[in-house]
Amino acid sequence: MSEVTFSIIYTSASQDDVIVTPTIGILTFGAGQTQAIISVGVVNDVIPEENEFLTLRLDSVVTGDAVIVESNNEATLLVAPSDDPNGVFQWESTTVTAEEGTANIMT
Repeated sequence: MSEVTFSIIYTSASQDDVIVTPTIGILTFGAGQTQAIISVGVVNDVIPEENEFLTLRLDSVVTGDAVIVESNNEATLLVAPSDDPNGVFQWESTTVTAEEGTANIMT
């Protein structure tokens, strides 16, 4: 078994947008295990934003004989926007009745 420290670096994403608890921690790998889970929660807000990024980094081996390959110890997490930074526009109703000779308002 090996334990490896990790850290989260908020590159363009902020802690208001992406929740990672903890941002520094230890991953435990059993013999032959090559994957571990870091939980990331994304906040669905109404603020128009563009792509945001986080960096997940394996920092150091605490116990065991795991090896961290320095050239491959970081991963970038892309948080894609659920809205458009220029605004999202739509009609309230897709059917509008207009009367001749009067002012008609579309919403």
